[in-house]
Amino acid sequence: MLRGLERRLERLWTAYRREAAAREAERDERDLRWKLVDTIRAGLARAGIDPATVPALRRFEQPDLVAGPAPPREPAIRAPGPLGRLHGELSRIVRFYRDHPFDLDTATPIDLLAMYCFDDAPAAAPSG
Repeated sequence: MLRGLERRLERLWTAYRREAAAREAERDERDLRWKLVDTIRAGLARAGIDPATVPALRRFEQPDLVAGPAPPREPAIRAPGPLGRLHGELSRIVRFYRDHPFDLDTATPIDLLAMYCFDDAPAAAPSG
């Protein structure tokens, strides 16, 4: 009888730890999302753009909305890890928009991060 109680308690404890880990992961993801949005807002403000006028930030704060189309992809170069892949993707976006018009109305959050937070020369507010 004691053995059955121990098994039930162990199952309950395992379920509790699993739920606690899921809640913590969700909280970490939400915190990361807000840090990213804050970083993009700061980059836009530094470039003289009012972040409240950028549709991508509204889309990002409401993740159920679909983002616009991404620029065409170049062949992937094997990066050393996640940080290298992120650096490569941000660099690719910066290069793409140096040759193409940048539209705040259709920009995605990753486009904004690349153009206003990652690029060495901060982008000016797009004309138009």
